[in-house]
Amino acid sequence: MRRKNIRTLIFSAASLLFNCLYLEQAGSVPYNEKHAFCADKLSINLSQYENTKRYNKCMRNVHDLIREHEEKKEKRRLEWEQGRPERERKRKRALQEQRKNQILKDEQYREEQQRKREEQQKELHRVNSLWDQFE
Repeated sequence: MRRKNIRTLIFSAASLLFNCLYLEQAGSVPYNEKHAFCADKLSINLSQYENTKRYNKCMRNVHDLIREHEEKKEKRRLEWEQGRPERERKRKRALQEQRKNQILKDEQYREEQQRKREEQQKELHRVNSLWDQFE
């Protein structure tokens, strides 16, 4: 009798532990997210039968697949964050170069305008001197 109680207790504890772990895993991702995740894995190029097999296989392993997906996503985010300082330096260099080029263009434009004004003044002076000769 006592042995039967111990077995029952051990079985109950194991069952409880299994259920807790299973329920924790099963409840960690809502069904609609599991369904959406596996539905995204389907291909338009496969038959409905093949897609159904693929979907069922995905649903059997959905927790591991979602975990892997989230880990990869986090890894990409971290890599992106690590590259941020270099991208920021490149962006600042590009802005400085752009400003420098704009300053050069502005100077060239001012010089061209000044040259045109000087030519106009020379032309006006030439016309005035010709006019003075005829008077």
